[in-house]
Amino acid sequence: MSIGAPTDAAVGLLETKKELDEYRVAIVYMTYELGMGRIAFANNDLETARKHFQNALDSGSGALPVVAKLGQTRRFRTAARTSLGDVTLRLGKYSDAANFLVKPARLRKKISGSI
Repeated sequence: MSIGAPTDAAVGLLETKKELDEYRVAIVYMTYELGMGRIAFANNDLETARKHFQNALDSGSGALPVVAKLGQTRRFRTAARTSLGDVTLRLGKYSDAANFLVKPARLRKKISGSI
């Protein structure tokens, strides 16, 4: 039996706690950014809406790969992409909008297993 084993387990638990804390912060931040983006979109402030939706998308891809792979962050990224597509549609940039809207549709199919 090694003395290092309990220490290794403690370090692993601390890393897991750190990643879960990052996940919680990311969820709160993405909720805020999506909400602010939706308010701006409803008020036809498209540039502000685009910035908020882009912030939500960027934060969901975070520095910690484990956080980026968790289910709720994937849903927020999909919502942010779809919302960015709505903004670009309203701006009349149809090919850009298609890029934002097709990827979330493919991800939904992949997640639901209907590919």
